[in-house]
Amino acid sequence: MIKEEKALLDTISFAEGTLGKSNNGYDILFNNYIINGWTENTDIVHQGRDWITGSNGSSAAGRYQIVIATWVDNKINLPMTISNQNKRGLELINVCLGNIDKTKLSTSKELFSIAIEKLGKHWEGVKVKKIEDLYNIYIKALSKY
Repeated sequence: MIKEEKALLDTISFAEGTLGKSNNGYDILFNNYIINGWTENTDIVHQGRDWITGSNGSSAAGRYQIVIATWVDNKINLPMTISNQNKRGLELINVCLGNIDKTKLSTSKELFSIAIEKLGKHWEGVKVKKIEDLYNIYIKALSKY
């Protein structure tokens, strides 16, 4: 994974409200409920509707707040490990961004804005945050990778 992809994942986590919470968001359900018993190499799979009661109406889960219908790819409900969450988050980024050159996002606010608009079609948190805040988080994240 290139540093720009890692920075985009951090930006999405910030927008979804999970960045730095609990286990850096990997064990967070919608509305900041915690997945009991989660570890970085967990065998816990996405519980979908079973988690909705505790999380107040959404099956969004993990660092990138992915809902069950999106998480389950090819009808396989993978454990919600750090690795699987990052992999699925990156797959969704790539689908949303298509042929946008991620290596140019830091040097073109216009291109970054276009990318954010595309990501906002999948992530509600991205859609409602100020572009300047997201850009600042992205640049900060880039500097650590």
